[in-house]
Amino acid sequence: MAAIIFDLDGAIADSFDYIVNFLSVEANQDPQTPEQMQRLRGMSMIAMAKRFGFSWLRLPRLFYQGRRAMRTSMHLIQPFEGVPEVIEKLHAEGHELFVVSSNSVRNVRNFLHQHQLHTYFLELYGGIGMFSKAPTLRKLVKE
Repeated sequence: MAAIIFDLDGAIADSFDYIVNFLSVEANQDPQTPEQMQRLRGMSMIAMAKRFGFSWLRLPRLFYQGRRAMRTSMHLIQPFEGVPEVIEKLHAEGHELFVVSSNSVRNVRNFLHQHQLHTYFLELYGGIGMFSKAPTLRKLVKE
């Protein structure tokens, strides 16, 4: 049996389009073309925000606003294809599953409930600051 840690956005939830659209609106830019979207794919949230021209000083407030805005759109975000089945299988095999996310606990919980995944996770860690995810992961692994 192993402890397995998931992130929500980009690992369980396919929230990429939502996040890019949110950043486009906040940056007062037109919607991104498929080519622009492709160039953003694989970037961290910080890197995407910087690409949209946001300053370091604006990032904490921007991410807070993003989590808050996402609360009303969680029903639009779907899990990646096949991920719910993998989570169910890992749980059935006796693995302990966790979520560590910079998204809010409320959003994580809503998403997991909406897709009937909440019962598979032992603990949810949400609202992790953009610079504190690594220490949180180290602490969880140590425990």
